[in-house]
Amino acid sequence: MDFFEVFPQLRYEPDAALQGRTLRLIAAAALPYDGEAFYFELREERYWVKGPQGELRIGMGGAQVNAESREPLRALRQYLRRAWNVEVRAASSPAGLLVLEGERCVQLSGPWLMFPAAPHWVILTPPQLGGSEMPDALAQIVYLLPLRQSPYPVNIVGLVRVARAALPVFLEAGSWTVETLQAAPWAEIRSPQPLPAAAELQPVLALRAMQRVWREGLLEIGP
Repeated sequence: MDFFEVFPQLRYEPDAALQGRTLRLIAAAALPYDGEAFYFELREERYWVKGPQGELRIGMGGAQVNAESREPLRALRQYLRRAWNVEVRAASSPAGLLVLEGERCVQLSGPWLMFPAAPHWVILTPPQLGGSEMPDALAQIVYLLPLRQSPYPVNIVGLVRVARAALPVFLEAGSWTVETLQAAPWAEIRSPQPLPAAAELQPVLALRAMQRVWREGLLEIGP
């Protein structure tokens, strides 16, 4: 889907990160939080892989929906209600927009960026296939969404709860084993079924972006 059809407010953003480019929106993700913790979703079992030493690797990231909807924020709210058994509370629009592309991390600001469905971050990656309609980049958007109550997984593999005070320790690591996180006093794994203790939980998509934003000193979290 054309990124600027979903976000026409950004079509005339003067920064070169967006200006004059064709962008295809492929996914929307949420990084939900409450006053005490952030919550990350574990990927479906069909996406689990084996590492070079035979270790099981499970992706850990944000809640995610595909780009079929022209209202990705509404789609994410519906997904969280269905899969996390949780409601999102109202939040003010972000004061700016972060665009991550390769080694670049650009912070955009301006009154035109403050609209109700504005994402917090846009992640741009090179297109995977060629062709006459190949866009300049693929776009994934990320929202930081405050929750009304603590979530619990319903139709997903599980969630990882990380206390906000421990975010620096959590975000600095490249990965965590299930066993290590279960032993950490600031983390909790909520899963309907037991997970293999030795499995590696590896950051994907929105969580990898969060690590990048944190290392750049640009991570801003609401109350």
